[in-house]
Amino acid sequence: MAEEEKKVSRIKAKKKNWYKILAPAAFGSKEIGEFYLPDAQVGIGRTLRVNLREITGGMKDQHVYVSFQVKEMQGNNFQTEAIGYEMTPSYIKRMVRKSTSRLDDSFIVTVADGRKVQIKTLVVTIAHCQRQVCTSIRTLLRTLLTEELMKGDFLSFIQNLVGQKIQGGIRKQLSKVYPVREMAIRVAHLTR
Repeated sequence: MAEEEKKVSRIKAKKKNWYKILAPAAFGSKEIGEFYLPDAQVGIGRTLRVNLREITGGMKDQHVYVSFQVKEMQGNNFQTEAIGYEMTPSYIKRMVRKSTSRLDDSFIVTVADGRKVQIKTLVVTIAHCQRQVCTSIRTLLRTLLTEELMKGDFLSFIQNLVGQKIQGGIRKQLSKVYPVREMAIRVAHLTR
């Protein structure tokens, strides 16, 4: 009988490791995920979208998603930077009621640190309002948000959005033009 040849696998598998992904210090440096990678350098530049409820622990925050981008490796952990804020469409749909005016707007603002941010807003009035009133509300909203973004960097803006510090003050200013039921920033993210 012929000798049986042993089959040798020619595929060499690289050993992979688990790496933790940490939120920025502004969000408490909490663990927001893990990567299973063969090399740590592969993970730099990746983005992930995390529900805000997982970071803050509050059920009231489950309608918001925050996007993070991996910036650097420290030890065995990836450090991230916040690059976006987004509300879920189902939450936005529940805000709008019958016999109200929905005012949507989208614009790009350059932040104090030189980066460009796209902002999408939503304002819901108490009742139907005239077109001229809607235009003045949008104009005032753009002005107020541009001033807010020029005060600091994008991370502080996202932190204020999460803490609901921006929305209340702007809503009071808009209500001087016409009574506003809801004011929300649907999307805020860095543009490329």
